[in-house]
Amino acid sequence: MAPIFGVPLWLQGNFRGNLFWAYNRQHLHAIKEYVGAKLRERQTTTHTTMVEKLPQFIKEAKNRETILKLIEKLERKQSTTKF
Repeated sequence: MAPIFGVPLWLQGNFRGNLFWAYNRQHLHAIKEYVGAKLRERQTTTHTTMVEKLPQFIKEAKNRETILKLIEKLERKQSTTKF
């Protein structure tokens, strides 16, 4: 698990033995936008972006459909849970 302040993250799931996680709704949405994009252009060569830090299994085109399904599952989980 990827803990924050010593507490496990709520938005996480297993993807073929890899831990997929997001800090919050905005982070999950940004990952979803990236994974679902038809064209992935490099934004900058001088700064490290969140996308560059994503694990390789998230960036691989062959995993696109399954990752998007996992993200949708996490979105449903979040929308039905009240904190």
